Amino acid sequence: MRVLLLQVRDHQGAELHEQQCFLDRLGLARERLDCLNVAVQPVPTVGEAATADLLVLGGAGAHSAYVDYPFTPRLEELVQELIARGRPFFGSCFGHQFMGRALGGTVVHDPVNEEIGTFDLELTAEGRRDPLFDGLPASFPVHLGHHDRIDQL
Repeated sequence: MRVLLLQVRDHQGAELHEQQCFLDRLGLARERLDCLNVAVQPVPTVGEAATADLLVLGGAGAHSAYVDYPFTPRLEELVQELIARGRPFFGSCFGHQFMGRALGGTVVHDPVNEEIGTFDLELTAEGRRDPLFDGLPASFPVHLGHHDRIDQL
């Protein structure tokens, strides 16, 4: 399996840490994970991205999914096209929010309801059937750093 991790990171330490987290969770050898940081590199073409078996849009640190950046229009087009083609695509943190936006939802800044710290999450029935979450318990702790949320799907 080949995975393409699209990142939006300003700090190399966070960029490398995120890569290692996905390697560990997916049980991948390093050579099976291609990484591209769209904050500093061009967004890949649909053809380039579609060669991966799984696409992951990761977290972003200081970036917000409701803000427009130079990469935003191109990344929205990529997400829309790959989803339309039925390509497996996972959004983590910023990636989840950005995918919601790209697919027609709205993302808002919501500091009153921010999630900062470690929280217990529960898998839905669909999540329990997803091979990405295979081996996880029904409830598990995760570290969150969200100041924004999807307001409308």
